[in-house]
Amino acid sequence: MVSERRLQEARWDFNAACQQVYWDWLSRVQWRAPLFVLDEAHHAKNDNTRLASLLRSDETQLLIEGKLATGKPLLWEKFDRMLFLTATPFQLGHHELVRVLRSFAAAKWSGQNAPNGSREDFLNGIDELEKRT
Repeated sequence: MVSERRLQEARWDFNAACQQVYWDWLSRVQWRAPLFVLDEAHHAKNDNTRLASLLRSDETQLLIEGKLATGKPLLWEKFDRMLFLTATPFQLGHHELVRVLRSFAAAKWSGQNAPNGSREDFLNGIDELEKRT
């Protein structure tokens, strides 16, 4: 008979393998969606979290200029619109809130459903906002 511990370890291994297959598939398949809704968006405030890495990169300027062919955030240009929800925005510090707002640069900024203005203008506005501490 299989012990409960070995069964639990097998479940963890199976779940980890399934998750890896899912992330590999998601990074390779060509897909798009009209809307991305992120609840608890304040969790995207820290640049070193997995959630933040799905939306933004230290290389954002290179991404905008098309000079970074690999290493794009997984959700970069996958959505026409993004809606971030949080019940704790006032617990965020100024710089943390700015980092969350930078995540909106991941939206698709071209085509019929593109946001008004350019991604560059948006990020320039965020830079100006960040200076106002």
